[in-house]
Amino acid sequence: MKKITLLLILYISSLSIYSEISVKSFRKLDLISSAQLRNQFSDISDDSCSYICIATNLTDFSYINCGRKSIKKTVQSNGEIWLCVQTGITEISISHPSFGTINNYKFQIPVEKDLVYELVLNSNTEKPLVPSEITSQWLLIRPKPVNANIFINKILVKSGEYTGRYKPGTYSYTVEAPLYHSSSGTITITDQNVELNVELEPAFGYIHISTAPEEGANVILDGKLLQNTTPFKSAAVSSGEHNIQVMKELHQVATKKVYIDDDKVTKVLLTLEPNFATVNLKSNPNATVFVNGQPKGTGAWTGRLNAGIYSLEAFEEGYKSEKMDIELLEGETKVIDLKLTPILGAAEITTNPPGAKIILDGKEIGMSPQKFDNLIIGEHMLQLIKEGYITTSKKIIVEDKKLTLIDEVLSQGIPVKIKTIPSGANILIDGVEVGVSPYTCTLSVGNHTVNALQNKHKVEKTITVTKDPQNNNFELVLVSTQKNGTGTVAKNLNIDMVLIKGGTFTMGGESSETAQFNSMPAHQVTVNDYYLATTEVTQLLWKTVMGINPSKFQGDSLPVDDVSWNLVQEFLVKLNAIIGKKYRLPTEAEWEYAAGGGAQNRTKYAGTNSSTELPKYAWILENSNNRPHNVATKLPNKLGLYDMSGNVWEWCSDWLDKYPSNHQDNPTGAVTGIRRVNRGGAWRFEAPSSLVNGRGGYDPGSYNNRIGFRLAMSK
Repeated sequence: MKKITLLLILYISSLSIYSEISVKSFRKLDLISSAQLRNQFSDISDDSCSYICIATNLTDFSYINCGRKSIKKTVQSNGEIWLCVQTGITEISISHPSFGTINNYKFQIPVEKDLVYELVLNSNTEKPLVPSEITSQWLLIRPKPVNANIFINKILVKSGEYTGRYKPGTYSYTVEAPLYHSSSGTITITDQNVELNVELEPAFGYIHISTAPEEGANVILDGKLLQNTTPFKSAAVSSGEHNIQVMKELHQVATKKVYIDDDKVTKVLLTLEPNFATVNLKSNPNATVFVNGQPKGTGAWTGRLNAGIYSLEAFEEGYKSEKMDIELLEGETKVIDLKLTPILGAAEITTNPPGAKIILDGKEIGMSPQKFDNLIIGEHMLQLIKEGYITTSKKIIVEDKKLTLIDEVLSQGIPVKIKTIPSGANILIDGVEVGVSPYTCTLSVGNHTVNALQNKHKVEKTITVTKDPQNNNFELVLVSTQKNGTGTVAKNLNIDMVLIKGGTFTMGGESSETAQFNSMPAHQVTVNDYYLATTEVTQLLWKTVMGINPSKFQGDSLPVDDVSWNLVQEFLVKLNAIIGKKYRLPTEAEWEYAAGGGAQNRTKYAGTNSSTELPKYAWILENSNNRPHNVATKLPNKLGLYDMSGNVWEWCSDWLDKYPSNHQDNPTGAVTGIRRVNRGGAWRFEAPSSLVNGRGGYDPGSYNNRIGFRLAMSK
């Protein structure tokens, strides 16, 4: 019995000696997030994980397990072992060949998903190879900006937020980032975790550069040519001294040194000194004027030339050309008149029977027979008109120092009236230009070919002249119009209009809601009924009327762009002459009323109150791919109007000015001003620019690839 008792004591003693490790503590770590550990465990596909850090200097454990729950991955590092474990484990067993075993240690707190825990081991051996425990605390440094570099004891430890364990003591730190002042100091770690937030002060500012008396100069900053021209607003620029140069053709280079303060805007105005002379060259109205052999214009030309010697010339058929050389000096203005002297010839015109009206180049000059001694040499259009006789139209040539003889036998004919819609078209009969519609003449019985031309539109018609005077009135239609539902459709011009029922609404709003110009104060406005185009004016419509396409982004169904307010006025005159309507630009009040949906249940954007829903209704920076898009490819607002927000800014008729505060009826804006209103935002701008009460403005002569317009018409 004593022997058995002794063996049992020896066995228990051996277990006590063998089990020299134990759990000192188990706790949750709040300073470390699971996101910081995922890089170490990136190969674990299951996201239902928790993380345990075993703090120990021991290595070469026999095993570590968590009962029936799995350990998904183990990562060994200096002084600690990291475990990625299945969420919900309740116990852990650890065995070491030299320091014994911990069996089924029960956790006192639950192990939850995506949280981080620390298990600290004690090692009780009298001869440990390394200390069984290192006293340390966690250090967390959060920098701003978030990508700043963090140095501990002059060693780079991380770019961005940093977490690490440190023994008690004092450590130096430095946080630095480009364009910011660095921040340095010391950290003392004792018996608690340390959390440090470091916000760096800006070491940058901004430059706003303008030039006078003109903008549009190229900007060179510290020897680097920038993409934008003046007026120029820079991105962040390092604080301190910088060299600025501005350059513009025909001007001297302007240079200035500026000092940029931290987090401030430095405004710089540089004066452009002219390196040119201004030339105002005049001649006869139809003469072509040349500078150094290059044609510059017809009748007159005004422009800038560098200082130097130039050859000037004016030329017109039938006139003696004029030439002269001039020397131009910087800053001077010269007015030069190259008046041309006609070269004259003579013509004698007779008819049978006599008494025909003589019309030369569209101007009546006498009755046949008659001699003319002072005709300009060259080609002329002659018409001989006598009631009851066929009008004779022919080209004649007058030569220098010669008498041109014209003898015409007039044939009896039938009176004919030719009318065009619209009127004012040039009329050609049988290939000869005879006048402007409405046009009356005498033609022979039979078929004749009539052409009418106006503003790039042309129509040809074969007419049959008979002896019955009732059948000799003819009409040619250049552009026909027809009704289609609520809109007016101009054939070949694609103008769809909707009737906007008038009403009263609140125009403008708080300044924080607008992107381009102060829309305060909000005020009541009443508008009458009017028509508004469903889409912005397309390039097809513009080309049909004007004959050319100024747009940067080409496409028939794209909105026309690169059109100034002044050029739009020319377009409206020509369009109305073609189709006999009175199209115009909408007033600013009409535009905002229609964009918001009328008088009731108005929306902040055209079609929606939500900026997140706006891309369904508008082409803006978020979805445009840096270009405009075909009209009517997004949802319309509730009045059936497309692209009132986004695609291109739209000109309005008003001058841009501050709003009145009182109620307004059909306001048309200020009497005069500097900029004309544009509305609606564009493809290159973010959502706030597309607010229906947002305002913008440009000089009426300016244009760019973000500005177009839409048509309006009074009821």
